[in-house]
Amino acid sequence: MDDKTLFLLIFGGIFGGLGLIFLLIGIGISSSVRKKRQLCRSKAIGTVIDNVHKSCTDARYSYWHPVIQFTTSSGQSVTLTYPFGTGTPKYSKGQEISLMYDPQNPKSVLLLGDNTAKILTIVFSSIGAGMIFIAALVCTLVAFLWK
Repeated sequence: MDDKTLFLLIFGGIFGGLGLIFLLIGIGISSSVRKKRQLCRSKAIGTVIDNVHKSCTDARYSYWHPVIQFTTSSGQSVTLTYPFGTGTPKYSKGQEISLMYDPQNPKSVLLLGDNTAKILTIVFSSIGAGMIFIAALVCTLVAFLWK
């Protein structure tokens, strides 16, 4: 195997593979939110009762997740920690927020007006598509210009 072929396999495989992973994560987030939108058909007004600070495995990255309490149309009281967090608290204690919930699983909610999942989808998909494009471009140029 010559150097050019080895470069194409390694660079294209690693860079394109990582791009594919990022793209699939973006598609997965989008698909999950789309499915949740189909299931969350009941509307309620929730109250933020707290903001929980969660750290990732790397302590440099931490996020604030609102703890929300609301009552379903059947009178069930639900308290949950919203799965999408932000770098600073997005909601203040006592703030009322509109949400949609799944009547079969009231802990599955979407906050109306919250675009965190959409932003994550765009970021991951864009990075993935960009990496795949760069891998394809570099590999094409190398294939034709490397002598």
